[in-house]
Amino acid sequence: MKFDKPLPEGVIKTKQSNTLLDTISRLILIIIAGFVLLITGIIFFVGTLWMIKLGAYISGYTDIPVNSLILAASIVSAAAIIGSSFQNKG
Repeated sequence: MKFDKPLPEGVIKTKQSNTLLDTISRLILIIIAGFVLLITGIIFFVGTLWMIKLGAYISGYTDIPVNSLILAASIVSAAAIIGSSFQNKG
């Protein structure tokens, strides 16, 4: 049985190829995207850590343990990621 429903307006039908070269190129693309995402996340976390450390220094808290700074940066980073995911839902 064949189910050929018409596509919604504005949707372009594409041909999907599954050759070995296409599979390898998709795998390489996923690896590169994951690496870029990892590097971007590390840069964002280090930037957040620096901002929290600078804010604590400006506020006069100079002897805060490093563990507390890392925990605060982790909470701020997680809140930004979670808030961003809710914002994109519409």
